Parts: sequence; C-alpha cells; structure tokens
Amino acid sequence: MSNQAQGTSLAPHQQVDRLVRDLAETPYPILILGPTGSGKSTLARYIHSISPRAVHPFVECAVTSIPDELRQAELLGSMKGAYTGAYHDRVGFVEQAHTGTLFLDELGHASLRFQQTLLGILETGLVRRIGSSYQRTVDVRIICATSVNLAARSQEGLFLEELLYRVDCLTVSLPSLRERRQEIVPLATRYLQEAFVELGRDFVPVLSDDAAVILRNAPWPGNMRQLRSVCQYIASRLRSPRPVQPTDIPEQIRGMTKGHQTKHEEAQALLDATRGNKSETARLMGISRPSLYKLLAEASTTVRKD
Repeated sequence: MSNQAQGTSLAPHQQVDRLVRDLAETPYPILILGPTGSGKSTLARYIHSISPRAVHPFVECAVTSIPDELRQAELLGSMKGAYTGAYHDRVGFVEQAHTGTLFLDELGHASLRFQQTLLGILETGLVRRIGSSYQRTVDVRIICATSVNLAARSQEGLFLEELLYRVDCLTVSLPSLRERRQEIVPLATRYLQEAFVELGRDFVPVLSDDAAVILRNAPWPGNMRQLRSVCQYIASRLRSPRPVQPTDIPEQIRGMTKGHQTKHEEAQALLDATRGNKSETARLMGISRPSLYKLLAEASTTVRKD
C-alpha cells in the first residue's frame, strides 16, 4: 500500500551508509537485498530522505499485500468503468510517486505480468491507466527490495531476465540484525521512544545495562520487525519512569540469549560484531578503552587457569 514518508529515517549501519549515500545521489534503480524484517523499507525511506528527491513523494507498494488481480490497477491506476468495481478514476502508485521515489517491496514475488509492466515503465518512462488511451510521462526513481534470490527465480522462469538486468545494477545488501549487533541498543531505544509517544507516556524510557546486554545478544530471527514488537511489549508494561529491567523483556527473548552473560563474554561478542574494533566495543559497552583492555586481560587469565 502507499504512504508518504514522514521525517528522516534512522540511518543504517556505517558500511551500508557509506554506500547508500553515493547511490542516493543517482536517478537509477536500486535493489535492496536482505532477509525478512531486516529493515529494507526503512533503508528505502532513508535513501529517499538523503536524495535530491527528498522533498517529493515517497510511495510504498508492498507487492505481496495486494491480490494479483489488482496489482496492475494499483501500479498503473485506472479509469472509471475500466473494470467491475472501478467507480471512479484512480491514480496508481507510479503516478503518485511522480518526481519522487517508488518503493516496491518483495518484488521477487510479483507476477510476470506485473514485472512486464514495470519493465515497460523503466524503459519508456510512460504509464497508461487501465481503461485509458492516454499515456502519461512520469519521472520516478525506483527502489526495489527482495528477500529471495532473483537470479535463481529467473532461471526457474519466475522472474524476467530483462527486468533482472534493469534492477540488479545498484545493489545494497542489508545484513540480518544479528550481524549488526552494534545497532541493536540504539534501535531499541528509538523503538521504545516511538512506542511511548504512541501510548501517550510523558517520560523517556532508558535501558538498564542488564536489559541492554540481553537485547544485544539475542539472535533476533525476526530481525528489526521482531525487535520493534518486543519494544512495543516493553513499553506497554512500563508505566512508571524507571529503567527497563530484564524482567520487562519477554521471557522467550530472555530464553534465547545468555541472560546472565558476563562482561567478559559481552566484550568478546561485541568485538566479534565490530570486527575487532576496540574503540567501538568500548563505546557500546559504555566503558573506557583501558577498562576494556582490563576486561580482556581478565578473560584471558581465566581461560589460562581453566
């Protein structure tokens, strides 16, 4: 379904951020790859927000949420009387996104007919509403996302090879949340703040150190989508201005991780997540570099004793 972007989305992690800042300046299609719930929609909004088109519409089309028989009409628009139930003229997603960005989520699940239509728009810059004889020129930047392998689907005859070549040019791979552990606490803090605003709470939530450790080390198979849901659960339980405690976190999440993880184990886990960056690890743990070195030395001593 379509909706306008509001505000600037949270920036992605540093490696992706450097890439998308370069790509955002171009008018070319972008393909975002990543597992379900990894934040592909958020990244698309972020790209739009830092692009030259930021002041123009951002329109989102979740391909899998639209019945196949309606996808053409949703994409192109339709004229009154074009089909049963078309009681008035309808502006399609492409026209809504004119001068802005059209985000097509889960393009890999689109029908071949839908793909053929999209290919025509990319090649000609023209759109014709269903039931109309008039073609309209559109200026739209296309961002697509998928959690499936488009090349493999193309080999199976389920994805047009010509469209693959058009969209698989400027590609951004978005890792799963467990591969971006340094982002988990900042994301959780943001999601908690959003949930508290929605609930009308007049205080700002703060994660305790123990709660932060649990969230940071959970595997998050549902990625950012799951993290957001957990933060909404926490917000619904926290009715007084106090730090979030481990007991406020759903039991299933506490059971997924080492709820009693030592500081030594946390330091090693964050070192792995930051690829050995000690400064970043110390920052995420809220300690100084000397304190981190001391922790690592203590852990090494413990291992030798064992």
